[in-house]
Amino acid sequence: MISKCNFAMFSKYRGELMGIAILGVCLLHAFKWAGIGESLIAHAVGPFARIAFTEGFLFLSGFGLYYSFSKKGDLRKFYIKRVNRVLLPYMIMGLPFFLLSLITGGISVSTFLLKITSLYFWFFGNDGMWYISMSVVLYLLFPFAYKFMFAQQKEIGVVTRTLIIIMTCVSACFAFYNFAPHYYNMLEIGITKAPMFFIGMLVAWYSCLGRSMTWKHIIGGGILLSITFLLKKQSDVFITYYEMAYRLLMMPLACLVIEYLKTKRLNVFLQWFGRYSLEIYVLQMLVIGLAQKVLTVMGCPFSLIPMLHTLLTFAIVIGFCVPIHNGIEKLIKRIE
Repeated sequence: MISKCNFAMFSKYRGELMGIAILGVCLLHAFKWAGIGESLIAHAVGPFARIAFTEGFLFLSGFGLYYSFSKKGDLRKFYIKRVNRVLLPYMIMGLPFFLLSLITGGISVSTFLLKITSLYFWFFGNDGMWYISMSVVLYLLFPFAYKFMFAQQKEIGVVTRTLIIIMTCVSACFAFYNFAPHYYNMLEIGITKAPMFFIGMLVAWYSCLGRSMTWKHIIGGGILLSITFLLKKQSDVFITYYEMAYRLLMMPLACLVIEYLKTKRLNVFLQWFGRYSLEIYVLQMLVIGLAQKVLTVMGCPFSLIPMLHTLLTFAIVIGFCVPIHNGIEKLIKRIE
């Protein structure tokens, strides 16, 4: 099976992996909101939910951006497209929710501005939209990282420069952890996952060269997983890096399973969720936040019947994600 495992599989099954990632996010959020995190269901479905998750989004984002930028390389068009594809949809979806909070006195004008621009995370921590905030910063850095990582095309140089960026990210996290623990605790959910974005860029480079995975990649991944597993007991920082190593092994395995099964219905199902993953991610956070506030005002605590509330929330999200996606796409085409 290892002979069939090439880096181009991440491109071939990118939509399916995005689908697995957003389903994982939805499942784990559902466990949290419905209060079944320790139940048999959570333990049964948890391994699937952890295949890609948000680290998978960052990996696939870096992977896809490499493909796009290596073909065109127009810096101005790159930034405009990123705004149109991520920040603008987020702002459109978030505007009515944030405006409602502003009008009802739930948030101040300054908080409204921070939320609508995705900057809130960097000042006050996670409000559920950390991935959008993190993506915007990584998109800003991408052209510079691309120029640094791929200045020369020799493998040893590309890998070395990628490792320099990754070690810089890790060192920055440890610096925050030791010298600014409050700020680290605020941002930990996002900044510790940044290396996955740059790893995605490296894997895309291998993919464009037509390289295949070898046993040294699998063994290297296993060693990384083992080291981070042992070190996570020494520092909380390594817990995230253990999860990253786990997903770096699980994502190619998921590609191989999809390739082996050759089930069109499964592919279509996962691709559907992958296509609308941004809308699903943003809407579920916005809708669940609104639902909690409304139920509290009505004197019906969210914790009273959490499973019902959670199912209704996801039904609303799934029902609205397609028309919202299509509407935003039409708007973007007019702008572009």
